Amino acid sequence: MNKKYFKIGERVKYDFLGAGEVKKIFKGALINRPVAYLVLFDKAPPVRYNMGQNPTLQFCDELSKE
Repeated sequence: MNKKYFKIGERVKYDFLGAGEVKKIFKGALINRPVAYLVLFDKAPPVRYNMGQNPTLQFCDELSKE
């Protein structure tokens, strides 16, 4: 499995929500590697997604480098 890891401040994109910036990294309790990121997207997500809240929690597999 080829995971992608990002740093705080790095620009990322998610196909559904567009581009944004990594604000926080969540590491696994047992593996000490990133499992999810808090991403502040340039445009707030639709209300149907995360109640329109920005930033949103995104898993590693959903993101790619901008």
